[in-house]
Amino acid sequence: MARKLKVKWIVMIIISVLSLMLLSINVMNGASYLKQIQAHIINVKYVINGEERTMGDEYTSLTYNNRLYVPIRFVADTLGARTLYDNTTKEVKIANIHTQQIFNTTNRKHASSNHFEIGLFSGKNQYTRDEIPSIWSEVEYVGSGEIKIEHGYPLLSYYIKDKDGAIQHEFTAPMKMTSTFKQRDKQLRFFPESLIKNYLINRDLLLNRSSTQQEVSDFRLDPGHYVVGAEADFIISGSKETTTLQTEINITVVE
Repeated sequence: MARKLKVKWIVMIIISVLSLMLLSINVMNGASYLKQIQAHIINVKYVINGEERTMGDEYTSLTYNNRLYVPIRFVADTLGARTLYDNTTKEVKIANIHTQQIFNTTNRKHASSNHFEIGLFSGKNQYTRDEIPSIWSEVEYVGSGEIKIEHGYPLLSYYIKDKDGAIQHEFTAPMKMTSTFKQRDKQLRFFPESLIKNYLINRDLLLNRSSTQQEVSDFRLDPGHYVVGAEADFIISGSKETTTLQTEINITVVE
């Protein structure tokens, strides 16, 4: 009996040593492309082109080695650029509005109310799955003189829905902001890729299936037909009624 117990302990020790060896090998292999650092989360105010911008909860600013690291997607979206992370090649791809030539529109819709007009534009009617949709919207004041409005952030927000009825709205911070418009002034905003990510996750929750990490990180829509909408809710100074502008366009995604 004592001999059996001795053999059992020897086997357990051997297994433990082998496990530690394998763990050490995995850690050493991981060290070739991962580096552990100590960074600090910091709250900063972003003022872009003279206008204060508020980040969503999905973004964080960090300080490391006496340098400030900012979320590139937040800054790019605000400036009208496009970002895409390729998880396979570990590449961050950025394209601005000029390289994409998105203002060559083939798909556009408008709506108006209370001397304001909303426009929604797309560079194409049809995109391949690997393309970043070139979609943007703008609110324009078509009245006369100067006017102030109160609204949440952002003023222009988006939603996307598919043929099965799954819909994802963009979060709008319920903060009180004031914007001043003069005749023909516009606010322009590009379609945020983060909305595609949220749509993919919530769609799969409704379908009781899990999104793959690759699918979500690539922000790629499945082939099919989609409706993209833009909306703006605001109150004109001196009024108590909310003005709502909304319009939609249809796009198709193919392989």
